[in-house]
Amino acid sequence: MKKVLFSATVDEHILSFHIPYIKWFKEQGYEVHVASKGKFKIPYVDNMVTYVITI
Repeated sequence: MKKVLFSATVDEHILSFHIPYIKWFKEQGYEVHVASKGKFKIPYVDNMVTYVITI
């Protein structure tokens, strides 16, 4: 199975700009992953990794 990873600093960015692309990849049979900071549930995602950036 093909896989795709979307990454962003915060979940809100994914939710605001990438949902149509994530949905398209799911419809094409891809396994979709997201890596971002936050606690929102993102639709169409198979696996979500939450991380914290400290400077």
